[in-house]
Amino acid sequence: MSLNLAGIEVFVKVVKLGSISAAARALDMPITTASGQLAALEKRLGMTLIQRTTRKLHVTEAGEAYFKRCASALSELDTAAQELAALKGEPSGLLRVTATQDIASKILPPLISGFLSLYPKLQIELTVTYRLVDFLAEGIDLGLRFGDQRDSSLKARKFMEMRLSLWASPEYLALNGTPHTPAELKHHPLLGHQVLADKLTLHKGQTQVNVAPLPGRVMADDYESIKAFLLLGMGIGVMPDYMAQADVVSGQLVRVLPEWSWASLPLRFVYPAQRFVAPPLQRFIEYCLEHKPVFD
Repeated sequence: MSLNLAGIEVFVKVVKLGSISAAARALDMPITTASGQLAALEKRLGMTLIQRTTRKLHVTEAGEAYFKRCASALSELDTAAQELAALKGEPSGLLRVTATQDIASKILPPLISGFLSLYPKLQIELTVTYRLVDFLAEGIDLGLRFGDQRDSSLKARKFMEMRLSLWASPEYLALNGTPHTPAELKHHPLLGHQVLADKLTLHKGQTQVNVAPLPGRVMADDYESIKAFLLLGMGIGVMPDYMAQADVVSGQLVRVLPEWSWASLPLRFVYPAQRFVAPPLQRFIEYCLEHKPVFD
């Protein structure tokens, strides 16, 4: 069976973008052409990939299976093209990166800005989300994630170590007192991430201490939200050090029990475990490693 890559590319775009018109715009072709190529592909395969109604499109079970294979294959073809382009000179194209909101706003902007200044023909599309994305299906080239990587379909490379400490506003400490030992935390409400249980485990070198602070009235899965409540003086909170750097300079937040930390987590680059790593992706990772930020 001969392959019509144009039809396959239309199909993958339709699934990713949710409509034939959106796929046609992305591929810079008339809607009638995109629709015709999709229909021709289904006729050639002898099965329906996408069921069309007046309101929306529905990908069939066969279409889902075919999409996963096609998305992966097109990604490999794109990588091969980028490798050939790299041999001819300056890298170009689109690099798709995903990260959580705190990483996307506090760590990536200066790295992306500096990287793009070196390679003006490159573009970066940043997807900010807390969910686990499907790298191949969504066309994501690189993600930044905390902790260990257990997904066998992805490769991981350590970027940097992130310390999480205790923070509070000077106004809160002035009204409620500053704890000088972990045991004194039991008199203070804890503002923390939803991964925290009732018990707070602090570390200093090889020493580990468990304390039970007052239950916090607010728990969140987003460190930007936690910081906002800390700035309002609602308690003592656990937060990555990089989130507080600017607020320390402005005097709005101070570290509590600075010799102690809640955890130190590795921040890793993760990307599809393909045979070849596209040159733009490889160069971006190397740039980030060379210019990684340092937090006091």
